[in-house]
Parts: sequence; C-alpha cells; structure tokens
Amino acid sequence: MKTDFERLRELRKHFKLSQTEFAEKIGVTRSVIKNLELGVVDIKDHMLKLIAATFNINEEWLRNGTGEMLIQTPKNILDELVAAHGLTEKETAIVSAFLDLSPAGRSAIIEYVEKAARGLSSDPVSSAPTRDKIIGDDIVATEKKIQEITKKEV
Repeated sequence: MKTDFERLRELRKHFKLSQTEFAEKIGVTRSVIKNLELGVVDIKDHMLKLIAATFNINEEWLRNGTGEMLIQTPKNILDELVAAHGLTEKETAIVSAFLDLSPAGRSAIIEYVEKAARGLSSDPVSSAPTRDKIIGDDIVATEKKIQEITKKEV
C-alpha cells in the first residue's frame, strides 16, 4: 500500500501541477510540498484536511488509501453523463441549467414539456393551427410560472 506522501505525489500529478503550483493552491511554499512528498516531514492533520477540501479529495483516501481518490460532485457526475451520452455543449448547458433549478422550477419545465408532447401527438394536419395556439399559450403560461418561481427564490 502507498504511503501518504506517495498519495500526495499521485494527487499532485493527477491534477498535472508542479510542486510550486500545488503549493500555491494550498498557501505553502514549494519546499513544504517537496519535504512532504519525500517523507522528510509527516503530513499534519490540518494539512490533510486543507488538501482534501481544496482539491475535493476523499480525506480517507488521502490518509489511508481507502476508497476513491476523488469525491463525486454534481460537476463530476455531469461530466460523466456528457461522456457517456455524447452530449453537445448546448445539451450540457440545458441539463446543467435544469439541475440548477429548484424542485418547483424543474416541475414547471416538466409540465411544459409534457403539454408540448401531448400537443404534438394529435393529428398533425387537421389540428396544426389549434395545436400551435395551445402550445403557444402553454409556453406563455409556463414562462410566467417560471418567472414567478424565480422571483420567489431570489
């Protein structure tokens, strides 16, 4: 099993940082990082906590090598979705914006999409003008609802 100073080096290399860059991010000098990575000095508890918080690292991994190195955050999860489904930049922005909404805001968007889908499922030739008006009215109503919800959240 790797030592804590070996894990520290692994972490720094994972983020492709020099010792100087890594040190700057946590507010110490390059020589501190060098001494920690060489095992010249022990990594103190406060330093472990600072490194874990700064780089979103599993503190248990940093201390003992157990668990995953990175803590899963919404951004990490979104990045995985983007890769798994080949989302475009616009699709990624839409998913991200949707997830940033409150539950009420997400509910309003879902309601809007459901209404639009119902409008599209009817006979496209005979009901196009009616369907378009219904969808247009629904868009206006949903936009007002979203604006009201957004104002309440601010």
